[in-house]
Amino acid sequence: MTVKQIKFEDGTKLTTIELGNTISREEKLKKALNGKTFMKFEVVAAPYGGGLTLRVESRYDGDKDEILGMLLGVMAEEIMEGK
Repeated sequence: MTVKQIKFEDGTKLTTIELGNTISREEKLKKALNGKTFMKFEVVAAPYGGGLTLRVESRYDGDKDEILGMLLGVMAEEIMEGK
């Protein structure tokens, strides 16, 4: 899992968290994560190394560790609820 954060000239941030080659779970992850929490996660399929990989994006203005922690918490909650 790779976490990157880009800060744009207008001061906004984009944090991306690469989930790897989990394209077979794209729809399930989108349903579980898109728009969740005040960080408004978005699951995106992106070309990578001749294939597709999934990443989660957030424009929340926090540091990448905070965003990653929230993402892992939401994912754990989804697992515990059996979704």
